[in-house]
Amino acid sequence: MTDKVREFVIAAHRDLEAVKAIYAEHPELIDEPIEWSRGQTESPLQAAAHTGQRAIAEFLLENGATPNMVAYAMLGDEDQFNALLAQDPDNINEIGAHNFSLMFHAAFGGNLAIIETIHNQVDDVNLGQALLASIMANRLDAVRWFIEHDADLTATDFQGRTALEMAVEFEDDALIDILKEAIGEDNLPVCANCGEKGTKYLANLEGSSMGEHTKYFKCKNCDAEMETRHVGG
Repeated sequence: MTDKVREFVIAAHRDLEAVKAIYAEHPELIDEPIEWSRGQTESPLQAAAHTGQRAIAEFLLENGATPNMVAYAMLGDEDQFNALLAQDPDNINEIGAHNFSLMFHAAFGGNLAIIETIHNQVDDVNLGQALLASIMANRLDAVRWFIEHDADLTATDFQGRTALEMAVEFEDDALIDILKEAIGEDNLPVCANCGEKGTKYLANLEGSSMGEHTKYFKCKNCDAEMETRHVGG
């Protein structure tokens, strides 16, 4: 059954139809976690929460998954978030799978009231990491909030992308403009080929982002190589 639990948790990261199929066959696995390493566990709902999979999280909750703070933070469900907090104030310190913070999950949801609550009650919040989640979810209000609260604009995600590099990759002009203004023109990377500023993005990654790999950064404007970075090995 361990293999089926693993399959369920992996599916909950991205594949709603697979989640539904596995649940139909094994409803008893709705809350079963997989232990990736000693002390590092992940349930299906936690998997959906840290990847911003709203539909999957909603399906799991509707079918009996035990509610948690990270899921409600990701969903931006202020009422349920506050209800769990009222049950136990220490719930504000909940950490999700892979040690992703509650604020990281709240950034996906984009509910500024939840974000403010976490910011006011939790010490040592990694706002740079949360900013990246708000970029992935295209939560413009949250992006502005994190910038206004001095989030680290040089923070990188698991693929090594900064917030601006992610926005350039997504070709999201609104996000690009917000981030360029926050970073400042003098601090933007310049393409040596075409002279454009702030056009660097991760064009390709060879190997595993969790192990030895090579990253290729290019200019979105002219496709010239801007940086090649080897990691590991």
